[in-house]
Amino acid sequence: MTHWTDEALSDEADDQLDRRRFANRVADLIKQAASNDESSVFGLVGPWGSGKSTLINFVEHRLRDPWKVVHFTPWAASSIEGLLAEFFAVIASALPAQGEARAKVLSYAKLVVPALGAIPLFGQAAKDTGDAVINRMDQQKPWSEQFQEASEQLKELRTPVLVVTDDIDRLEAGELATLLKAIRLLGRFPGVHYLLAYDQETLVDVLKGTGVAGSSDQRALAYLEKIVQYPLALPPARRIHLDRMLNLGLSEVLRDTGHRMEREAEYRFAQAHEDLLARTMITVRSIQRFLAQARSYLPLLEPGEVDVVDLLILTYFRMHFPTLYASLPSWRHELTSRHHSYQSSSSDSQAINWTERIQSTGVSPQLVMPVQTVLEELFPAVRLGSGSGGTRRVHHSDYFGRYFALGISDDDIADATVMRALEQAAAGVADSDLALFESTVSGVDPELGRLALRKAIGFLDNIDDSSIWPLVRYFTRLGATLPERHAALISVSDIAITLLASLLMRLSRVPDPGEINTLIVEQGGEVLTQAVRRALKSSSGRDKSDPVQAFALHFAKHARVRIIGNLAAKDQAGNDPIMTLVQIIALAGTTHSLTEEIVAGLGDGRWKIDDVAARFVSVGWIIGLPEKPELMGFDAPSLLAVLPTTRSYLSELPTQDGSEAIDKHDISWSNRRRFARRQLDEITFGAAEELPHGESSDSGQGIHE
Repeated sequence: MTHWTDEALSDEADDQLDRRRFANRVADLIKQAASNDESSVFGLVGPWGSGKSTLINFVEHRLRDPWKVVHFTPWAASSIEGLLAEFFAVIASALPAQGEARAKVLSYAKLVVPALGAIPLFGQAAKDTGDAVINRMDQQKPWSEQFQEASEQLKELRTPVLVVTDDIDRLEAGELATLLKAIRLLGRFPGVHYLLAYDQETLVDVLKGTGVAGSSDQRALAYLEKIVQYPLALPPARRIHLDRMLNLGLSEVLRDTGHRMEREAEYRFAQAHEDLLARTMITVRSIQRFLAQARSYLPLLEPGEVDVVDLLILTYFRMHFPTLYASLPSWRHELTSRHHSYQSSSSDSQAINWTERIQSTGVSPQLVMPVQTVLEELFPAVRLGSGSGGTRRVHHSDYFGRYFALGISDDDIADATVMRALEQAAAGVADSDLALFESTVSGVDPELGRLALRKAIGFLDNIDDSSIWPLVRYFTRLGATLPERHAALISVSDIAITLLASLLMRLSRVPDPGEINTLIVEQGGEVLTQAVRRALKSSSGRDKSDPVQAFALHFAKHARVRIIGNLAAKDQAGNDPIMTLVQIIALAGTTHSLTEEIVAGLGDGRWKIDDVAARFVSVGWIIGLPEKPELMGFDAPSLLAVLPTTRSYLSELPTQDGSEAIDKHDISWSNRRRFARRQLDEITFGAAEELPHGESSDSGQGIHE
């Protein structure tokens, strides 16, 4: 893998921007300037990251003997005097070590450096410092005389010198003013030329902090014109070259990290690049920084755990719009909501003005709409008000967090783990991934358990038909170990029910009756019961030979046995989901068999009508109060569907005092009989016959059984 270091190129074979022609022209201009005995200043102008340092290297390659090229680094100096000393030392280093020219330049510098260092650039120099300088100058030759002597020596050398000074826009205001004064007034020796590299906008801003510009852009530019005779603007990188660099770089990153970009993903990235990225990544440095970030962060997430295009675009946002990027997690609900209402009217207090939100993060006005366009692709809720929840996309609430955690955090589970767990469960292999999946589903964090099951549902399309029945057995067993459903509005068991129902709907063959019986008797609990009911409702209209229907017929037989066993146990009975079992029997088309057995029990005195009716009283839990179950309602239509002759048995019951209050928190069978009897009295007057099938004559905010 190639690592980016932001170093300037020295080998022209590595140049991807075709800068050779411009380097040739700059070198030719510098050579032409050396044809006379003057000193010239060239400016290489371009924004940060545009490749100025690389071009300097290419120009230097073209200045052969007799040229002497030296580099001056002013921003490395710790003081004004240090900057000036380094300035003259660099010029002297280009001259013969034992020659008179070097001696004259250094002698000149001994006078200039202390004197210029004492000239006040800000405020007033201390009086004693000024006196010391004046005394020293009184004992030496004048500047002009020493400058003339040094110049004569340089002329005799006939050796052109180029002093290269890169990144002068990094200097503080005082340092920059000193440097430009030194070049303008003190360093213009014949045959000594200067190549200054800078971003003009930044340089002007720095100059406005000095006395020469007076906070005026125009004065700063005018002053710069006095210093630089040949400003050479670096041609901007051509789009075709930058695109090629980005494409080649991304291909390498994806190959090295194992991530893939399918055709649809390629289109999405290309569209985002056209809408926004190409507007801001206009320099070599910006492209290379983006690729370096991609190389750094993509390996943190295994291939297939995220949508690689979403991750790349968020990487871009983190680099170019850090405040916006930092705001996204706080907007998670709106960005990932599937039911978030959006109104364009500003009068709607619930409306979200995304344009204003983006502006508030400091995005420049000309980029607000392009940024919003790309955000709309990342998060459909920005455009439509509701997300589609695409698999592994950042706008899916189950995946949003890992894009910002840049890994699988403690409140997440890797997709690869879930997929391998399904494979292991289907194969009957108890490996580490299956163990992790089980501990997650059954663990203390229900949200994480629900997440693991939701991921499993999403991967069912990748499971072959031969694995469906083994997975039905596995999730039936796992479901039987889960906590009761009344702890939350949507519990881990609820998601397990959805998963198991989906598997039942995928059955491609009728399992062996013995296996079905074993499954129901030994492992079947509420999760399987609810899953069968849901699968039957979803498959209504299918032929009785359909695997789901055939499975349901077996289950309906056991459901009938459970209902009769519950009735026979009377007040010692457990809390079987009678009404769900009744629905399964009805959906399987075998209600008549249940009716016959109930009527037989009424006839031989094994139970009474209020015992039967008590089984149709629902018990529920108010959300948040699982320790306080209560009687929630009475499913009269289901009772009448099973026992149409209910009224004929009411006369056998003793009269009940209708004024007596019923304690709904008492869920004993005796109290359920009283509650049911109260409702049965209403049936006598036809009040309950108007209810739709499956609804109770009472209601409550909670979970019913």
